[in-house]
Amino acid sequence: SYSVTGVQTCALPILLAVSGGIDSTVMAHLFTDSGFSFAIAHCNFQLRGEESDQDEDFVKSLALSLDVECFVKRFDTSRYARENKLSVQMAARDLRYQWFRSLCREHGFDHVATAHHRDDESETFFINLIRGTGIAGLHGILPVSGNMVRPLLFAGREEIVQYAREHAIAFREDLSNESLKYLRNRIRHEVIPVFTGLNPSFREGLHRTIRHVSEMESLALGVLSDWEKKCCTSIGHQMKIDSRFLLTFSKPALLLWHICATFGVNENQIGQIIKAMESPGTRRISLPGYHFHVNNKEVLIIPEPLCRADEIIEIGEFGQEIVMEQPVSLRMSKMN
Repeated sequence: SYSVTGVQTCALPILLAVSGGIDSTVMAHLFTDSGFSFAIAHCNFQLRGEESDQDEDFVKSLALSLDVECFVKRFDTSRYARENKLSVQMAARDLRYQWFRSLCREHGFDHVATAHHRDDESETFFINLIRGTGIAGLHGILPVSGNMVRPLLFAGREEIVQYAREHAIAFREDLSNESLKYLRNRIRHEVIPVFTGLNPSFREGLHRTIRHVSEMESLALGVLSDWEKKCCTSIGHQMKIDSRFLLTFSKPALLLWHICATFGVNENQIGQIIKAMESPGTRRISLPGYHFHVNNKEVLIIPEPLCRADEIIEIGEFGQEIVMEQPVSLRMSKMN
């Protein structure tokens, strides 16, 4: 189901994701006090029975009290998770961001603001460290990513609680935040306190480290992008990499990983491609959707044609407009 409540009807520049919890509710009050024009979006994932419905009612009332428009959508999150073989948390994340993108398209919002704060960033760092996501997962939560903005990253959880207390801001308590069956909660309640016990300044030190990792990542990406421009050329839908030039880079596997990030390569395949670059002859390495033709002069990345050579497509009279959605290898001749 889908409903809209509130009094504003014009397109607004910022959409606030508000759950009704303390973080997002404080964010909504801060936006109001700062004079920003915004609307509220609330997802009812229907995971906590009556409590989920009470959260929805609270957010609707909050929007009315702040005199802003409120969009609400209910999701069958459990069914979506089953059908797509996802955890409930990942299913909720997918549904949430799909809907936010839809609202932006339909109503002209420039940005979506979420209430992630500094402690969320610490927890995300550990989650990505455990999952082995590499440097891309250790830069923390970016303040701006596409049209997503996180305006509360300057504050920690204790500061947000103090602000809500000082300004008598009502909010909804989510008891699932205390459950240790979720990885994030275990990190919050068990892992971080251990490090803080070893070093009371641990949180501040971790945020400095995250900032430095992010800065180093930006610098590295700039260097890799410059080298990519020098050794890669596009030929229609194909890409050609100069093998000899790439191998002059101090870390060729890292550069190739950067270039091929969108092709679904893994670390083992990167090693195979590098080895083929350094060997005589041409080797073909196939991945879902792509073929890599590799030798010591070049790597040619060719999308796998969806139309096989033994298939015939009748296109009618010459001069007729033909639209092809996918790259194909095509030979045409007129038959009398």
